[in-house]
Amino acid sequence: MIAWIDFKKVRTPVFSIMAVLLTSAALVPVIAGNMMYAEATTEVCDFGTDTTFSGVTTINAGEKCTVDGYTLTNIGSLINNGLIKITDTGALDNAGGFLSNNGNIKNEGTLYNGNGGATIINQATGTIKNEGSIWNGFVTFGGDSIVNFGTIKNEGIIYNGIAGNFIFNAATGTINNEGTIDNDAQFTNLGTINNEGTIENDEGGVLFNGVTGTINNEGTIENDSTIINCGTINNEGTISGNPVEADCT
Repeated sequence: MIAWIDFKKVRTPVFSIMAVLLTSAALVPVIAGNMMYAEATTEVCDFGTDTTFSGVTTINAGEKCTVDGYTLTNIGSLINNGLIKITDTGALDNAGGFLSNNGNIKNEGTLYNGNGGATIINQATGTIKNEGSIWNGFVTFGGDSIVNFGTIKNEGIIYNGIAGNFIFNAATGTINNEGTIDNDAQFTNLGTINNEGTIENDEGGVLFNGVTGTINNEGTIENDSTIINCGTINNEGTISGNPVEADCT
C-alpha cells in the first residue's frame, strides 16, 4: 500500500514511490503509435453480461472492447493496445488490478479504480477521454493510483478519493480538463495541466505542482485545502480559497 506523503515536510519520496510504478510500467510492452478510434474494428468484448478478467488479458492493436450494458471487472493485468469503449450504460471496474493503456480508452459511463492497490497507467502512447465519471479510490481503501505519461482529456468528472490515493501526471503527461476534477487526496503534476473547467481541491486534498510542472488555468480552481506550487501557474481564470503556497524547500 502506498503511504500518504506530507509535502510540507517531504519533497523527494514521491519519486521513490513512483519508481516502483515506473519499474512496473517498464515491464509492460508498449505499442508504437496511437490507434485512432476508427481503426479499432474487431470486437472482443461482446459479453452482454457482467464479466471478470483475471490473469493477463491483452487487447491487441486493431481490436476494441466495448463495455455496453454490463460491468467488466479486472482483478488481474489488463493491457490495452487497441480501444476500450465504455458506453453510458457500462462500467469498467479495475478492482485492485493493473490496467496499462497504450491505445485509447473512451469512457462515457463509469470507470472505477479501487479496492486497494489498484493502478491505471496511461502510457506515453495512450489517450484517455472521459465523458462520464472516473473514480480513483473508495472511502474504505487507500493505495489506488492513476499515473499518466500520455494524454487525458476530461469532459466529465474525475474523483480522486481519500488520503492514500493519488493521481500522478508525469513530465511527459498532459491533462486537458474541460469538466471537473475533484481532489480529496494527492494530486501531483510534473507535466502540463490545461484547465478550462473546474478543479476542486477539497479539504484534505494536496495539489502539488512540481518544478517541471505547468498549470495553465483559464477556468476555475477552488482551493479548500493545500496547493503547493514549485513550477509554473499561468492564471487567466479564477483561483479562489486558500492562497497557493510556494514551500519548495
